[in-house]
Amino acid sequence: MFGDRDRLLKTRLREEFVVTLLDGSGWRGVLYAVDSRTVILRDAEALSDQARGPVDGELILSRDRIDYMQRP
Repeated sequence: MFGDRDRLLKTRLREEFVVTLLDGSGWRGVLYAVDSRTVILRDAEALSDQARGPVDGELILSRDRIDYMQRP
């Protein structure tokens, strides 16, 4: 069965999130899927100064690299 954090994120599928990684980079996208190891965003775009723009396809992020997530 899914843990509490999985359950909470699964109730927010198809909502827009801003995800900040431990290295300070940021991504904005629609939360498409989540499991104990990964978060998948669709219609994602980079929010860092070095690379700004849309992602072609899905963005798969490792949950151990995520600092925090917020809904805009």
